[in-house]
Amino acid sequence: ALAAGGLSKLQTVLLHREAATWAARLEKFALARRHLLAALALRPNEAALHHDLGLCLQDDPYGCDRRAAQRFAR
Repeated sequence: ALAAGGLSKLQTVLLHREAATWAARLEKFALARRHLLAALALRPNEAALHHDLGLCLQDDPYGCDRRAAQRFAR
């Protein structure tokens, strides 16, 4: 949905990352993960996005530390 409106790929990634940041601050970790995965679909080699996803998985009480560690390794 964020890609609509003529935004560039980079702008869309930045918007997803910002939305993920706010969702995580509000402890809406599932929503934050969805935004980060959408951003990673557009820029799969972006280390900062993998790091953010790792933090999200780590901070989520229902998250998975093993999956977080895998993201940090990317």
